[in-house]
Amino acid sequence: MSTLVSESTRYVRCNDLTFKCNSDLIPLTSSSTNYLVCARKCEQQPDCTVFMFTRYSPGVQDAACSWCPAKDIVSIIYTPADPLLETWVRTLGFLVFPNNSFIKEPIPTTLSVGQVVFFQGRVPELLPDRCIFSLNVDSSASIAARIEARFNYAHDYKRVAIFTLRNSVWTDHYFPREFFPFSAGQKVDIAVLGTSEGFDMYLNGELIKTVTSTTVWIGQINLVIVTNLEEVLVTF
Repeated sequence: MSTLVSESTRYVRCNDLTFKCNSDLIPLTSSSTNYLVCARKCEQQPDCTVFMFTRYSPGVQDAACSWCPAKDIVSIIYTPADPLLETWVRTLGFLVFPNNSFIKEPIPTTLSVGQVVFFQGRVPELLPDRCIFSLNVDSSASIAARIEARFNYAHDYKRVAIFTLRNSVWTDHYFPREFFPFSAGQKVDIAVLGTSEGFDMYLNGELIKTVTSTTVWIGQINLVIVTNLEEVLVTF
């Protein structure tokens, strides 16, 4: 069983990434010396609506908002960890899974424009033939995107494979070459950003695939399926 840690809309800080929104493409970042810089930047944009941002108490690096400018996010920029470069990340809650070779879990929301789903997992020490992360549409045979880390599967050795399942047919096959950031015991980070054209998939900070609206179901993706990964955490 999974554990739903939080259902409230809130912001948490991350060191490794920044967002760009379509309001003059200004990064939504904060500073370790001024927790409200992100909110102020966004509020000062002429096409931005009110952004009510409240820090619960001094020293608590967690906050809540009444309206989220993240709906205007158009890209994610990963940077080396820097304590002076931080970003407020909107989360609706997050699911923590126990170690399990196969997990099939609905998330209490759907992927929408400007929303990011963050995924973390650890490759087992005893390597499986493949590890799988999949974004599905519940109660259907549709898979918006499926990432496979193939250690030794289907004639592939240490290859990343990305597929889409549409009308029970596997399509949009993609095999990024010379890119395999997986090893035994290593943690994996995946971010999926919903856009007006589909969604972007980031693997360990690198954009590896853009799925266009012809093969995506934004607003319907509500199921995460994970196979052969441990210590799984999904934040949405």
